[in-house]
Amino acid sequence: MRQARLLTTALVFLLILNGGLVYGQTKNRTKMPVMGSVGHPDLVVNQVQVVDGCKLKITLKNIGTAGVPDSAYGSSPATSVQFRATVDGSPFISGWLDVLDSAKALKRPGAYSHWTWTRPLPAGTKTVLVEIDTSNKLAEANETNNSYRKTYTCGPDLVVNQVQVVDGCKLKITLKNIGTAGVPDSAYGSSPATSVQFRATVDGSPFISGWLDTLDSARALKTPGAYSHWTWTSPLPAGSKTVLVEIDTSDKLAEASETNNSYRKTYTCGPDLVVNQVQVVDGCKLKITLKNIGTAGVPDSAYGSSPATSVQFRATVDGTPFISSWLETLDSAKALKTPGAYSHWTWTRPLPAGTKTVLVEIDTSDKLAEVNETNNSYRKAYTCTPE
Repeated sequence: MRQARLLTTALVFLLILNGGLVYGQTKNRTKMPVMGSVGHPDLVVNQVQVVDGCKLKITLKNIGTAGVPDSAYGSSPATSVQFRATVDGSPFISGWLDVLDSAKALKRPGAYSHWTWTRPLPAGTKTVLVEIDTSNKLAEANETNNSYRKTYTCGPDLVVNQVQVVDGCKLKITLKNIGTAGVPDSAYGSSPATSVQFRATVDGSPFISGWLDTLDSARALKTPGAYSHWTWTSPLPAGSKTVLVEIDTSDKLAEASETNNSYRKTYTCGPDLVVNQVQVVDGCKLKITLKNIGTAGVPDSAYGSSPATSVQFRATVDGTPFISSWLETLDSAKALKTPGAYSHWTWTRPLPAGTKTVLVEIDTSDKLAEVNETNNSYRKAYTCTPE
């Protein structure tokens, strides 16, 4: 009998240990915890974005079954989680989890944190690598999913959008920033170390050069997608030539593309004097009409009587000199300073009598740079009777 009681007591004790019948309970057994089933956080770099102004935006997610513990925050080398971002292998930014998740959202499984760095990424086509828990301080469900790699193209990108030859053969340059970030302040000014320069050459010869400030005094190009327009007051060299305009000639600006900084344009420009008409008028007088058929006015230097710069004309009759003088004689009002204009002049002395040929030539010493240098003469046969 005593042995039976002892056996019954032992059975009850075993049932208590295994969560079985206690004081008549037959349901709601409590399951003992199984080793290894405790949850863990799992931090991943869920997304890396390049946002307005080439800023780096990092999104973390806790894809684990437990929250990130308080010990992972802060700046303790022993327990705090760190991150880093590198660009093409070079350090860009590093810090603590507190920076990326100041609200400690990741203490909840399934939660996200979003953070954007104020400093723009390096310009160009590059690869950014973002890593979390770089010192392996956080016990995670998966220790192999802590990085995210993204290739991006970023930065300002200056192009010579258009080159025009406008009124009076003036050079008009239009720049555009086709990049994803604005041109920085350091690109303006006149610092040989950081400021952007430009130049324009005509058939390989220097025409004008200067700083970005000249072309974009309003600093419009600090805004992605913006244009700047500028016209130079000095006319382009006359003739059929090619102008080449280049921006960032000293390569001071880090751009999304470094290969699109020039624009080449062929133009025909300058004044172009022609003897438009030769008439024999009352009393066998010689009347000469000149026209400027060019795209620019005749410069002041072409007038006057300077052997170095002034334009001359002559008229011969059957090869014999009849009259010669300066452009001022034929165009005392300087009408030909306007493209498309005419000048008219009649010589008081009559032409030689008979049936003859008069040849009138303008710019006989070739002092005027013209669009066309081969159309400066006019030949006319006439018959004149002596009075």
